[in-house]
Amino acid sequence: DSGVLVTPEMAQLVIEEGTRIIDSDGSTSDELDDQEVDLPPAGPKRIVVTKTIQNDISLDDINLLRDEIIRNLSADSGEITVKITITANKSEGFSESTARAVRDNSDQLGLGFEQS
Repeated sequence: DSGVLVTPEMAQLVIEEGTRIIDSDGSTSDELDDQEVDLPPAGPKRIVVTKTIQNDISLDDINLLRDEIIRNLSADSGEITVKITITANKSEGFSESTARAVRDNSDQLGLGFEQS
């Protein structure tokens, strides 16, 4: 039993557009029309990485995330969104001066701000 090894992308072209594949022995993909073409399963379409950190995060921690996670995802040409969410809770409430300082700094840095 002979087979033709092609990339998943090429197999999809054969299925969708009728592209012909010429094997090294001269046979073409037309000879494969009656055979089923099994495409390998697609990889995950969405990857979410979550890490809860304390307020003592260092630049080294951020660089490590960039080097080990973001660069790998970037190398695969995906659409990447990195979100940093800071959530602070205080049962008796934050002082008005703290809330104002954080709001003003968020505005200056172009960050979203929400309080409740």
